[in-house]
Amino acid sequence: KPKQGNFRRTTGTPETIGELFNYTYEHYWKHNKSADTAYINGCIVESMLGENTLIRNVDADRINTMISRFMDQGNSNSTINRKLSCLSKMLNVAIDIGSINNKPKVRKLKEPIGRIRWFNVEEEKKITDAMVHFGFREYAFFVMFMCDTGFRVMEAMNVEWSDFQGNMITIDKTKNDEPRSVPITQRVREMMIILKDNKTPWINLNRSGLRQAWDRVRSHLDMDNDKNFVPHACRHTYISRLAQSGTPFPV
Repeated sequence: KPKQGNFRRTTGTPETIGELFNYTYEHYWKHNKSADTAYINGCIVESMLGENTLIRNVDADRINTMISRFMDQGNSNSTINRKLSCLSKMLNVAIDIGSINNKPKVRKLKEPIGRIRWFNVEEEKKITDAMVHFGFREYAFFVMFMCDTGFRVMEAMNVEWSDFQGNMITIDKTKNDEPRSVPITQRVREMMIILKDNKTPWINLNRSGLRQAWDRVRSHLDMDNDKNFVPHACRHTYISRLAQSGTPFPV
């Protein structure tokens, strides 16, 4: 996670890539949910292009050279695209604040379409039973919660008791920054009764803990070679079940 003590605040209009990265982080990324990821990718882009490189000297040839270096390092197209998105945002900011007049083209690489993975009822039960067996009961609840709500991992972890309103769960902190509501299933209602003494529903959970529990279960179920066997598949599970019932999914 970026530490403010290491951050170099930019004064005046940025002229170099280093100054542009600092300006963009301070004014556009710092308070976003994805601030840490943007910071890491921005540092990599800054290092590749050179922090003292003038923004006006960043052209298509220099960008393509950076892409080639990423490829030489073994980065996948999707990983490279995340870094290119970061650079593209920085260059858009540079235009907005008058550091440059024209933006060089930032080409995105073609990404493979991954298989949509979802869990049937039997698979979900194997996952949650294994989590309970290994002492991860609340993470088992969390998996069931995601399968019943379709929330993304961090959306689900950020759920507050105040988000439970009548027969619905309404969250404001979504990827698209738009509120979304889903019905409370009977299973979720029963889990929330068990967790009612927690200050927040998932106060004892975090991403690293989920990863630890998931990896333990993945190996136990002999799913190490299934790259799509990930917590996000719980969201696909919810969508798939809605589709099978003929119910439209609230994006």
